[in-house]
Amino acid sequence: MRIEIGSNIAQIREAFRDMPKQIPFAISYAVNKTAQAVKQAEQSEMRRVFDKPTPWTMNALELKPALAKYADTYAIVKFKGRPGHYLEPHVFGGGRALKAFEKSLQAVGAMPSGTYAVIPQRASWAARIDQYGNLASGLIGQLLSYFQASELSGGHTSNMTKKGRDKLGRFVREDGLTKISGVVYFISNGQGRTRHLHPGIWAKKGTHGSNIAPVLLFVRHVSYKPRFDFFGVAERTVAKELPNNARMAIIHAMATSTFKGKWK
Repeated sequence: MRIEIGSNIAQIREAFRDMPKQIPFAISYAVNKTAQAVKQAEQSEMRRVFDKPTPWTMNALELKPALAKYADTYAIVKFKGRPGHYLEPHVFGGGRALKAFEKSLQAVGAMPSGTYAVIPQRASWAARIDQYGNLASGLIGQLLSYFQASELSGGHTSNMTKKGRDKLGRFVREDGLTKISGVVYFISNGQGRTRHLHPGIWAKKGTHGSNIAPVLLFVRHVSYKPRFDFFGVAERTVAKELPNNARMAIIHAMATSTFKGKWK
């Protein structure tokens, strides 16, 4: 998804009608200045509409500048990476693609296909949240390892062994009772012994694991309302900035030109 800031600037083309070689330089100057303003305006809008956006989100945009060697040059402000960027649902609304950790959990059968993992709306001791309101990356890694869904790296796997899971649980005996002083994770499918729990990944601790809390819940649908006016911000910024940048481009080109004739 991208915005193109184009080169059809009549103001510049008229000023350099007798010097066509100056046109690409002046246009690229005006277009690139405008594209920089568009990128900054988009980032300001992201700070406004998103709650505590991560540095990853704030760096999601890239600018490909206009090149002076092309007469029809234009600049592009776009989301980095391939089509289907994770911010697009916030622009258009609707659903989202699966996240990498969701694909990994589904690949080992720890999460049903056709579902998405969401953070519980109510605060939970088991769902550690980072400063940006997302599930802590360390916890995601621990869950993948716990449920044998870690990616292979260099021929080795970081999946947790039974010994590792027991160590994480830190089982102790007190007064003839088994107590989990660490944490044990388990999956609820909403059936059988866990039918009273929403499908998802849960954690338990305490005596006989009586202290239970959700970590991630599995849902069939996720839907976003459009809130990032990506195209509107760009259009308003271009309308505001491009005319002045075109004038500045003309002044700059005239000052640096070797043309000895009379400027119109």
